Amino acid sequence: MPRPLINTLAAALLSAGLLAALPARADDLIPYLHAPTENSTWISWKSSKNRNAPARVEYGLNPKQLDQVAVGTLEDLSQSPEIVRQCSKPSGTYYYNRVKLSGLKPATPYYYRVVSGDEKSPVFRMRSQPEAGAARGHFRVLVIGDHQFTSNTSRDYEALLALARAKVQELYGGRFEDQINLMLNLGDQVDNGVLCQYEDIHFKQARSVISNIPTITAVGNHEYYDDPELKLYNAHFKSYEDVPYQGLLSKRPVAEAAFQVGNVLFVQADSNKASADQRDWLGRISEAARNDPGVAWVIGTTHHPIVSEQYPSDGSAFVRDSVAPTLASSDKLALYLSAHSNGIYARGALREQPVHHLISGGAAWGQFWGDTASQTDYEDVQKTLEAQTFQIIDIDQERRTMTVQTWSIGNERSRAQAGLVDRFVRRLDGQAPRQPAVTELAERITLPHSFGSSEFSGEDRFNSIEYQIAREPDFAEVLRSVKRDHENVFLSSGSPLYRPIDQNAGSDVTRWTLGVDDLFADTRYYIRVRHRDQNLLWSPWSEPQRFVSSNGRAPLPFQPLAYLPLRNDLADAMGNFSSLGCGAQLKSEDGGYLDTTAGLLLLNRGASNAACNKAGSMAELGLPGTELTVSAWVRFNAFTRWGGLIGAFQDNGSYERGWLLGYENQLATLALTSGTAMSYFSPPAAALKAGEWVHLAGVYNGSQMRLYLNGQLVGSSSDRKGAIPYPPSGWLQLGAYKDDNEHFAHKGGLREAAIWGRALLASEIAELAKGTPANALPR
Repeated sequence: MPRPLINTLAAALLSAGLLAALPARADDLIPYLHAPTENSTWISWKSSKNRNAPARVEYGLNPKQLDQVAVGTLEDLSQSPEIVRQCSKPSGTYYYNRVKLSGLKPATPYYYRVVSGDEKSPVFRMRSQPEAGAARGHFRVLVIGDHQFTSNTSRDYEALLALARAKVQELYGGRFEDQINLMLNLGDQVDNGVLCQYEDIHFKQARSVISNIPTITAVGNHEYYDDPELKLYNAHFKSYEDVPYQGLLSKRPVAEAAFQVGNVLFVQADSNKASADQRDWLGRISEAARNDPGVAWVIGTTHHPIVSEQYPSDGSAFVRDSVAPTLASSDKLALYLSAHSNGIYARGALREQPVHHLISGGAAWGQFWGDTASQTDYEDVQKTLEAQTFQIIDIDQERRTMTVQTWSIGNERSRAQAGLVDRFVRRLDGQAPRQPAVTELAERITLPHSFGSSEFSGEDRFNSIEYQIAREPDFAEVLRSVKRDHENVFLSSGSPLYRPIDQNAGSDVTRWTLGVDDLFADTRYYIRVRHRDQNLLWSPWSEPQRFVSSNGRAPLPFQPLAYLPLRNDLADAMGNFSSLGCGAQLKSEDGGYLDTTAGLLLLNRGASNAACNKAGSMAELGLPGTELTVSAWVRFNAFTRWGGLIGAFQDNGSYERGWLLGYENQLATLALTSGTAMSYFSPPAAALKAGEWVHLAGVYNGSQMRLYLNGQLVGSSSDRKGAIPYPPSGWLQLGAYKDDNEHFAHKGGLREAAIWGRALLASEIAELAKGTPANALPR
């Protein structure tokens, strides 16, 4: 991919002196500040010589009087032949020096230099952090992500940091380290977790800032490449173990870390490793922060985002369903940061909590609209830009406000959109908007019908509106919903200027029009509406208003499309599961068997094949189109990363179609596609146990996914909307996760499996889950 623009920019920065006073030679000592507290910081650097001398830092309050000395450790990281061989050039020796400065005065400038044998670095200036719990002045953070690019001609990261330093000087004046407290890296510090890349990419390209302000990293997927146990990552950043928040160390205390600086708590999770241990640790951190008066703000980070509009497969179900909700259980979470989508900036918000979530992947190569067919316009993402960016977070402690600015150099193909591309403010003491009301509603309506809302009223500006429709006034089960923001920046004009396109420009986002296929005829409904301001505070819901739709779709029958055991009175186009070719007592390839009279499917007594699959054309099966319910009684003998119970899907990289009721490890999952993107919904409350019969049900009503365990709702998601697309061919299956390139059998039992062509109500799901597996479906 051509890179002349970024190279020209970096050259211009160098010639303008923005990278002046930096080490000039490749083997010079580049100090790296990290793991800071109010009275300590760690300083590390790579050296190519040992000289049998310990790592040493000379420091003091005067650049000409470095009268204090701290001694640390020196570790040879270049002993592994495999690691040396994986570099594009010989690494030679790689000694990693680590020194802790202790006894520092809070919020005080210090001068220092690092010493390796008879080699000394230049003198650098740093500032210690404010006191823990301090709520005075400004606390500022620089944010950047995905600087993994290995090309010798690529200088994206270096150019962005030089611009960031210049922008800080322009905005605030004074010295850089007096205005910025620390920098957050959001993962993929390297393209492969090998020594030469840590040296050449992470350290050398950042030398304009890392010797003046401390850096905190999140672990990305590329750190695992060639270093699957994170040995080198842990070796470089193990100082995080020294500063755990309230002593709450995780079982993986470098990849999963939380630390407090001032009154801000930073929490780094590892989105590569979904685990109950990590989720439990995050829960302890959130609870401690909630009860800590010294913490006013929580900022969460993972490498993988909650969702990614341009590359939906970049989104992480673990982050979306576990990490973010767990951190948001503390009302102090204000910002969630991620990367992974290269060359992308995106901003959205959690639906129920006043938390912005960002993608800042701008320090790597570009990704552009049209690169994938699965791009998805998510309701909870307000804008996505093809832009290489950095963020400046400015927390005004006295005013209790957080301002986030996003600055861009454009993208690698065009600089036309460079400059300030986004800005938002979060105020802790804001007042919610006033309660609205639904307007233009009669007792009986004729579809299509357009609903309206009373005018927005609040102390901040309007941001969002949300409508919901339900069958009961308590809205325990939402049948239809829509959320819109005042702007929806999705897609761009493309070459040559790449102007972002606001899909909501010129439209009245406060109105909601339903067509004749959106509701059932002669059916009672309730509707309500709420407003959200740009401080992300929601108004109360309006009072529920009742109406009847005079026309619409014919109500769908209760009978399932397919059901096990086979029943003559439920015959239909699919022929129940008999069309799978599963006759009474049919033996499967793995030694299990299907007893159609008892409705019992025993699976996987040895091999890995499913007991029952129907291959062929999906179109011939008459599978559900816009509404779906799938349910079964299930027993688990063992769990697997990808588990399937009932499904008709393909998930091959970016090609995603169909749906699946299954499980991921010990969490029940409903996976479902709309458009061309699939979401795996696995809420933490859907935890499973081995050896027990449980009733699972997944429901999709065209706008919301719901998952039920033993008749109780355990979570809902609005990630998917619209019709379910199916692959041209594949498998309708029982007891397996199976598509073109994967085949994992369920280990356990399956009974009373059924597929409906409509979204069952919560009361109907509760009826299915009553009694025992033998009489689950009402006769």
